[in-house]
Amino acid sequence: MKLNRFVIPACLILLVHTGAAAQSVGKPKLVINIVISQMRYEYLERFRDNFSENGFRTYLDSGVNFTNARCNYMQTNTVAGLATLSTGTNPAGHGVASESWYNYTTNDSINLIADDKVKGLDCEEGENRFSPLNLTAATLGDRLHESDPKSKVVAVAEDPYSAVISGASIGRAFWLDPGKGQWVSSSYYFENLPFWVKKYNEKRFASSLLDREWVPDKSFAAYKNTDTTVLNFSARPSGFKNFFRSILKIFKKEPEKYDLASLLYTPFGNMLVTEFAREAIILKELGKDDHTDLLTICYDSPR
Repeated sequence: MKLNRFVIPACLILLVHTGAAAQSVGKPKLVINIVISQMRYEYLERFRDNFSENGFRTYLDSGVNFTNARCNYMQTNTVAGLATLSTGTNPAGHGVASESWYNYTTNDSINLIADDKVKGLDCEEGENRFSPLNLTAATLGDRLHESDPKSKVVAVAEDPYSAVISGASIGRAFWLDPGKGQWVSSSYYFENLPFWVKKYNEKRFASSLLDREWVPDKSFAAYKNTDTTVLNFSARPSGFKNFFRSILKIFKKEPEKYDLASLLYTPFGNMLVTEFAREAIILKELGKDDHTDLLTICYDSPR
């Protein structure tokens, strides 16, 4: 299922106070910026009655719900929207108009995040060579780090474009390698992939989802203000595709690689993002000291 990518993503910002800070108006310990690709703002109100008490409804009822926002540019694709949310300026300011474009001055095809000067970490040779080299404006994470160099800035997304553009030039960005179902980054951010990420990848959480079938929390009839379409979100293919997998297995072409990539087209992709974000909060000790940290989480599934 291919969804239209020309939609500005919805953004939810959570300010997390802990300990004594919760009793005062002091600065937050941790700012969590949640960006949901393809989610129009109207969905928050349209599906309000379907949200749980501990989910979106909490922030709609108890948080600040800003409804008078608009972007004064026409190129409303995903990366342009993410860059605008991250920097507070429009494409003329941050330099992001698309995932790729053609430079008529140099006669070169430009990819937004491809960078030959860096290398992917813990991945196949030549893959995941990404950095924010074409992002020309400072992000919220950059400004936060300028004001407090001890603040931690982390971005997590299944898609490298989302992770790199939502992060900061001095932050840490992580994204999924679709062939392995593991979390990776590039040498722009680290000399080596952090030990805690390697240990997390050893759990092979993505592989554990391959034989599961995603189902809604409620019956279809229980959902309000929605059109119902029955979809099978199992990651394992069937029929002719399953026959194709068998042929790949005979010739040792690692059919699981294709199954793991298919997870990114199901809600399981978002589950992978959530679990890794939780791990990042715990192991990087985000929000544990008096220096405000920023965690950006981008949900891109189904892509």
